[in-house]
Amino acid sequence: MAPGGHLFIEVPNILRPTVGKRLSAWLSREHVYYYSLASLAHILSRSGFSAVRSHGDGPVRVLASRPPTDPFPLREYWAVRRAIVRHHAIYWPWKIARKLRLAS
Repeated sequence: MAPGGHLFIEVPNILRPTVGKRLSAWLSREHVYYYSLASLAHILSRSGFSAVRSHGDGPVRVLASRPPTDPFPLREYWAVRRAIVRHHAIYWPWKIARKLRLAS
């Protein structure tokens, strides 16, 4: 998902099963996991999302957004790339010279 994008999730609320149904009948095969509002919000926050709106009376409904900031700025990318190029320029000639010395 692009930074600044939105995500809407609606899942059954494990803390509020449908009234009048046995729990075994309420738990369906389509859902591998069941969430409460707090557990879904926790998973989203650990995944880099922030909840914009949420509702947990009945099914859990969450509208979350991804922060518009880039986690790896372009400036940092170029600094890392330069460091890798410097490393290769120093390391590979040394490695080849060492192999030639060991082979003789």
